[in-house]
Amino acid sequence: MSFGQSRFNYLLQTNYAPSPDELEEVRKLVQKPEDEVRLLNEQISQLQAKRDKLQSFIDSHRALLSPARRIPRDIIAEVFLQCLPTNRLPACSTGEAPLLLTAICRSWRQIALTTPRLWRAIHFVFPTLIGYTIDEEFRNLSLSRMEGLKLWLERARSVPLHVSFFLQHTPPIPRKVREELAIIYSQFSDILSCYSSQWKSLYFHRLPLNVLLPLQAKAGDAPLLHSLSLENNVIELTEIWEGQIGSNYPLFDITGASSLRVLQLRFERVDPLILPIHWEVLTELSLGLNLGFNPTTFPPMTFVNPIQIIHRLAYTCRSLRKCALHLSAPFEATFGNVDAPTQVWQHLTELDVQLGLYGSEGSDPSHHLAAWKGFFKTITTPALSHLAVSALDGAGIHGFDQLAEVPFVDLILRSGCRLSFLDLDMQVTDKALMDCLYCTPSLSTLHLVDMMQPIPYVTEDGMVTPEPNPMTLTQGLFEALTPTSDRSNGVVLCPLLETISLKQCRLIHSDAMVTFALARSGLLETAKLESFSATFQLENLTGNLRLPFEEAAKAQKIKENGVDVNWRSVYEERTLQRTMAHDSGMPSLIGEY
Repeated sequence: MSFGQSRFNYLLQTNYAPSPDELEEVRKLVQKPEDEVRLLNEQISQLQAKRDKLQSFIDSHRALLSPARRIPRDIIAEVFLQCLPTNRLPACSTGEAPLLLTAICRSWRQIALTTPRLWRAIHFVFPTLIGYTIDEEFRNLSLSRMEGLKLWLERARSVPLHVSFFLQHTPPIPRKVREELAIIYSQFSDILSCYSSQWKSLYFHRLPLNVLLPLQAKAGDAPLLHSLSLENNVIELTEIWEGQIGSNYPLFDITGASSLRVLQLRFERVDPLILPIHWEVLTELSLGLNLGFNPTTFPPMTFVNPIQIIHRLAYTCRSLRKCALHLSAPFEATFGNVDAPTQVWQHLTELDVQLGLYGSEGSDPSHHLAAWKGFFKTITTPALSHLAVSALDGAGIHGFDQLAEVPFVDLILRSGCRLSFLDLDMQVTDKALMDCLYCTPSLSTLHLVDMMQPIPYVTEDGMVTPEPNPMTLTQGLFEALTPTSDRSNGVVLCPLLETISLKQCRLIHSDAMVTFALARSGLLETAKLESFSATFQLENLTGNLRLPFEEAAKAQKIKENGVDVNWRSVYEERTLQRTMAHDSGMPSLIGEY
């Protein structure tokens, strides 16, 4: 009888219950097939083992044929270099290059460890003390970080170094603990000081005096130092530092490095004008200064008038290409007899001004306009192509009547410069803005910010709707930016515009914004709009704070016409910023590393 047939075939797939005799017959019936199946399984196992052994032999030898194995080590090293981040310094994280490249395989690890340029830059975040005592875990963590920093810098061998040190905010702690913490932190600077001959770029942010002391008197040992960024350092950790005496500033000598060309000094507790900086050779400068404030917080400055500051810089920094000024000053400091003849800033191509004028509540807007115009009157910039101007919150601009003029229009006309980039965060009338844009026909990038509108609120007497603030981004502005086929509305503003970014727009203008974008994506007499980003104020803050569906659909319509669109509510934008611990305090790059 074949294995496919038996007298029980007709009972298969039924609920029939065999008799005792039939059960015995079935057992005998399946015994031989079971033995044969067992034998076949043994043969299969033997064949599978043989197959696996052969496959292992093939795979291990075929790996020798891989084209990747024939790539020269120097080519792999160059590929590794392309894995480094381009818009920031590499962080001390195993989740990104270069540390990630040491965990792939043995050969790649060896290549990574022997490629000095792969380790030429580092953003280092100091370990943060949690609580009010230093325990063994924190000490061990600090020792581990020190060893990691030392290994990183050693792997760079003799190549120029780009180093960022950042300390997160340290809570108030007992003095004894602060003293031990200062000793621990200063050891990181001891390690860095050993490599002063290789310093190319240094970024120090929120470092206490004790951390900076090991770096004193290093200017002569830093012949390569090209870029220096210092922000809000010399905070008190174990003692209060008297910032009035410039020579006590721990980085005094470093600021006088002969090769220094790029400098950022933002809210350092020292007057920059008493530092031994070679101002005449600087090509990039960023200054953040609090002028005329409490000397116990910030030292007194040589000048307290922003007009004097920019005039002095234009006079001394003749080689400057890029300049950023973030100045906070009492409003009265901008007035008075200031003898500041116009200086020609011959090579300046980029200017970023953030100016806060405080203590001016209730003053006439024309006084603000006069202060701003006086500021820009001191310079002429024939090569200027990028301009950013911002009136800081509390600067006497926000919350007051709009300015009737854009205060730097005379600068543009006087200089004869061709602006390609404009970033304006200042409350001016829409007419003033349109007059300004009429004078800048070469703009390709435009960033604008409108004023936030007040939100209705509830009192005991019911709902209160505040008076709306005046707007800069109006229907008339969008119409002036929108080209038409018959040109009946006159000359279109900014015909070369390719990128536009608008913040705090009103939803009531979304249709006009769509019309503008669609017109710019098709007509030949203007450049094609490539990118359009915008944030919108919502009419109410109940429920979902995302951009309404109707507005998102309008954005999609623009996107379908080939424009890169990014529209969201202002509240969505605020939730997008997320920083990992190892990325905290990441500085803005000064050039390339």
